[in-house]
This record gives sequence, structure tokens and C-alpha cells, in this order.
Amino acid sequence: MLHLLLTRGLAVVCAASFIESLGAPVPAFPLLLLAGSIAAEHHSSAVPLVAASACGFWIGDLIWYAFGRIQGRRVLGLLCRLSLNPDACVGRAERRFRRRPAMTVAAAKFVPGFSLMVAPLAGILHMPPVQFAAIDGAASITWSAAAVMSGVWYGRRVLPHVMQTQRAIGLLGGAAVLAFVVWKL
Repeated sequence: MLHLLLTRGLAVVCAASFIESLGAPVPAFPLLLLAGSIAAEHHSSAVPLVAASACGFWIGDLIWYAFGRIQGRRVLGLLCRLSLNPDACVGRAERRFRRRPAMTVAAAKFVPGFSLMVAPLAGILHMPPVQFAAIDGAASITWSAAAVMSGVWYGRRVLPHVMQTQRAIGLLGGAAVLAFVVWKL
């Protein structure tokens, strides 16, 4: 992962943020923390990392907004199926959004799980596209800056642990492949 971040850092950060924004269980925060740590270690600017991450989140949210606008409640129902009580999920999310739509869009990035529902909900409830794009863009920049700058500030403390973890994961992965081959033989 370190080599990938060093060679294609902006693309990796943008892709991770985009994938998380679409709802895949790939957390971008650890990667952004690591990217910020690498930027601090190599004395490079963190601004391009923040911009790349924010663009990834923003594009993913715009896609969900468009799906919500086009498909309507079916999109939100699909997202709420993972909830224990899907009917309450849709109703609760909609009530929160109707009370304070702009504040909900701005704060959603900072509430895990809720951010995925707000973009399609904004589309379903016909929030003006320009307003959604502006608020969500600002929230994406703020969240990305917080994640990357945490890596920059704590960079020297984070990087050694990442190196140890990467070695451990590599060893475990190699052992798993070896065990699979032995089992197959």
C-alpha cells in the first residue's frame, strides 16, 4: 500500500474516497491518514490529497443524488434494507432531512452510515442540485481535510505502525496462501 500511495497517491486517495462514498465497506479514513503521514514524511503538500479525496466523495454523492432524483424512494429502500427496521429507517432519515436539509447534508459526512443515505434523500426530496452540490462539496472538503491533516500532524507516530501492520498482513496473507496450497495438495 505504501508503494502504491507513493507512486499513484492522488488516484488511490480519490478512488478510495469514491468507493466509500458509493457505500462499499472500504473505509477511506485509514488510507487518508496514511497518505497525510506520507506527505508529512516527504515534506510534500497535503492540499492535492485533500482535493483528490474531496472530489472522490463529492462525485460519489452526486451519483447517489442523481439516483435518488431519478429512482425515487426505491433507492432509499434499497439502502435501508440493511437496517434492522427498514420502515423506521426511511421515516427517521426523511424526518431529519425535512427539518434541516442544508444542515443534514453538511453534517452527514461526519456521521458514519448516515452520509450514504443523505445524498439520495436529497434527490428524492428535490433539494436544488446546485445547493446540494455546494453544501456536499464543502462538507467533503472539510471531512477530507480533517482526515488528511490528522495524518500530517501525527505522521511520524503513524507511519512506523503502518509499516509493522503491513508486514504482519503480508506474512499472514502469505501463510494463508501457503496453507491453502498445502490443503489442496
